Amino acid sequence: MIRKTAIILLFLSILLKMMAQVYEADSIQIKYFEVQKQPNKFKSKYLPIILFTTSIALNAVGDGLNDSDKKIAGHICNSLSIASLLAIPLSCDINKRKWPIYLMSYITLRIGLFDPIYNSVRKLPFNYVGNQSITDKFWQQHAPDLFTRSWFFGIGIAIPLCEL
Repeated sequence: MIRKTAIILLFLSILLKMMAQVYEADSIQIKYFEVQKQPNKFKSKYLPIILFTTSIALNAVGDGLNDSDKKIAGHICNSLSIASLLAIPLSCDINKRKWPIYLMSYITLRIGLFDPIYNSVRKLPFNYVGNQSITDKFWQQHAPDLFTRSWFFGIGIAIPLCEL
């Protein structure tokens, strides 16, 4: 009698263990499909910021190299800058109704990043402002400092994170 009970208990424990594994596999499979159905938050929020920043940095480096008479490297950087901008609609889930958010993010990131990167490539002081373009004439009247640049950079990152 004890042998029969032990065999039945062993058989039941093995059966329960097998059922638990099947149930666990089903729940993992269900969770996998639930995760797959969710939109990719990285693509919608972070990837545009990364591509905007890459484009602006490459454009600033390219302009700095062109102005330093390193034309080939400058043109390569400028073409890579354009390529990173063209990659945005191909790699991101862009909501067409929210295009002003993308534009505001790009503009504020450009204000925060372009001149400091350009100045570092040209080996100019951080706050150096030229006198050629309209933006240079604007910044000559409103002297940009590190706080102003970092504020615009922070706003450029915060806009898509909060609004998209």
